[in-house]
Formats: sequence, structure tokens, C-alpha cells
Amino acid sequence: MFYQIYNRGCPSNFQGLEPSLLFCMIYLSEYLLQIIVLYIQFKLGPRSFIPKCFLPKQYNYYRVLNIEEDYEECAICLTSLIEDPFDQQVPTDKLILKQAMQTPCHHWFHPSCLRSWINIKMQCPTCRSELPPLLE
Repeated sequence: MFYQIYNRGCPSNFQGLEPSLLFCMIYLSEYLLQIIVLYIQFKLGPRSFIPKCFLPKQYNYYRVLNIEEDYEECAICLTSLIEDPFDQQVPTDKLILKQAMQTPCHHWFHPSCLRSWINIKMQCPTCRSELPPLLE
């Protein structure tokens, strides 16, 4: 940035170009506009400029898991769905219903595991089918 401003703004530049105040103002305003757009995306999210009609439909992955019937393992962390590795609550035998996440292809995961997986890759960890965005 400074090289371009120096070449077109300083009367005694290295290349001998004629100074142009208009070029310097346009160049700086474009640079500041990019900084403003990046700041807005940082605060509001990267999809804040995209109209809602162009965004893919989001999917609600949260389901209530009946532990007595659906005793499965999370394919990401390979632990039982009864025990969430990131949950601070102590599991009890009296707990029958637990919240877990189910993909559209009917695979079960811990909420923390699937959220971290979706941040990296938008494919099911078990069958590699495409996953819709997470409803937030």
C-alpha cells in the first residue's frame, strides 16, 4: 500500500511518475472500505452480506435420545452417547432422556463433537454424505 501511495503521491518518487492526488484518495478509500467490510464481517458474521434467499436452508440437528432404546456410540469421539466427554454433569442411572444430535442420514453424535466437526468439514463423519448448515 505504501509503495503505491509513494509512487503516485510523492513528487520525487523513484519511477519519475507525476503525482496524482486523485489516485491516492481513491486508493486509500478502497483500502479503508476493505477494512470496514472485514470489521463488519468479524462482528456480524461472514454471511451477513448475503441475502437470506441465497443462503442454504439450515437444519436442526438436536434430538432427544432415549438412552434405553437408542444405545449408540459417537463416531467422532468413540464414546457412548450416554457420556458426553465435554459435559460437566455427572451421568446418573436415572437419566433416561438425553439431548444428542442426529444428522439427516440418521447418525447420532454428541452436540459438542458434531459442532466441532461441522466447523471443519460439512460431511457426515460416518457415511460422508453432505450436511446442511447447523441451525443457530
